[in-house]
Amino acid sequence: MDARSAHPAEAWALLRWLHSPQGEGQRSYVGDMLVSPGSLTANKADLAASQADFGDTFTAPFVEALRSRRAVSDPNVAQTAEVDRVLRKQIEEAWLGRMSPADALAKADAEITDLLALPQ
Repeated sequence: MDARSAHPAEAWALLRWLHSPQGEGQRSYVGDMLVSPGSLTANKADLAASQADFGDTFTAPFVEALRSRRAVSDPNVAQTAEVDRVLRKQIEEAWLGRMSPADALAKADAEITDLLALPQ
């Protein structure tokens, strides 16, 4: 919600409604929106209501990481997308044999350090 909202109480009420279970043992509206196409949600009520959707051997470890709070999101820094691009590029260089893993990691570290030193 935007801090300058003309109706903050109503905005918070809408957000709570969207993220609350639609009924006993049911997902929230946002949970339905995420789970229907195959995405995960970290909403505990949505996870509990989605056992049938998340019980396969591929998805179960991700759900367990969410439940146990081991899963963390990307850091909230301005350079997150650029850091991700640098890291992926260097991983690809190592996979393709154009750099040793150690050299690719060192290059990624140097580039990411420079990016994080930029003002936010």
